[in-house]
Amino acid sequence: MKQHYFDEETAQNLLSQGKKTECMAYALPCVQHRLGLAHRRLPPQTHWDDLESEYNLYLCQAIDRYDKSRDIKLFTLIQHYLTYAERNFIRDETKYIDKHMQLNEDSLLYYPEED
Repeated sequence: MKQHYFDEETAQNLLSQGKKTECMAYALPCVQHRLGLAHRRLPPQTHWDDLESEYNLYLCQAIDRYDKSRDIKLFTLIQHYLTYAERNFIRDETKYIDKHMQLNEDSLLYYPEED
């Protein structure tokens, strides 16, 4: 998968003109790249639509909270937010799987054995 070239200057110009939507669209290939990397690491039963939604949500938050005066690059901030999104998703997904497995194990205990 080809790494998306993120031009910091173009993103800065879009944000300075108040075009957050265009900046999000410009950064979307970064999200798709991270989704492809996660696809290699996470198990196949992962809900990919949910992970992509989580990435997009955190992309929006990163762009909304970006402050040029803090002397941090937008791309770096986006990468940190996407990493945080992935960790949250994995944590929530693991809780769901553990709960589901526990429910299945409990239900197996109450079935009468057939002779």
